[in-house]
Amino acid sequence: MKNNNGNLLKVAVIGYGNIGKACEAALLSAPDMELAGIYHHSGVPDALQADVALLCTPTREVPKYAEKMLRQESALWIPSIFTARCMICGSPCR
Repeated sequence: MKNNNGNLLKVAVIGYGNIGKACEAALLSAPDMELAGIYHHSGVPDALQADVALLCTPTREVPKYAEKMLRQESALWIPSIFTARCMICGSPCR
């Protein structure tokens, strides 16, 4: 998947629990995506240098971080325990 400029899609991971780690592994194995950074959910910068942000935060915190990312005009993907296995590479990413 390429961004609008034809470059690798830059993806940031917000949260580094089980789902965040699975997303990192999937991103590192995806040839058309680049890991733009991993951020602890309490330390998300005001300006992400990414095309997409994966919100891997506790469910109760998703609305707060989603609002912050949308204000930055970042595209969001909110993985769940079910989608983290196949959202990027189509196979279990453990």
